[in-house]
Amino acid sequence: MWTNKYLDGHIASVEDVTWVSETGISYLLPEIVLAYKARLPRDKDDPDFYATLPILTKPRRALKSALETLVHQSIIDWVISVIGQGQSSGR
Repeated sequence: MWTNKYLDGHIASVEDVTWVSETGISYLLPEIVLAYKARLPRDKDDPDFYATLPILTKPRRALKSALETLVHQSIIDWVISVIGQGQSSGR
């Protein structure tokens, strides 16, 4: 079982929170990684946000959004900031 170290009660099987690459390496789902990064936003994480958001399906976006809101309310400010910067800087 996997437990979210920032969100009490978020427990899931490892298979439900990871994906396996063609080389056999397991990775945490991108929406969970973004939620972790949202706790302490850094400029260097903005490209990850831009690269990941377009590939998330609607259910995965909903999970990401719910996790981010529960993990740390400042995600809203981070997302608005990143999106706002991207529009003005041409990202």
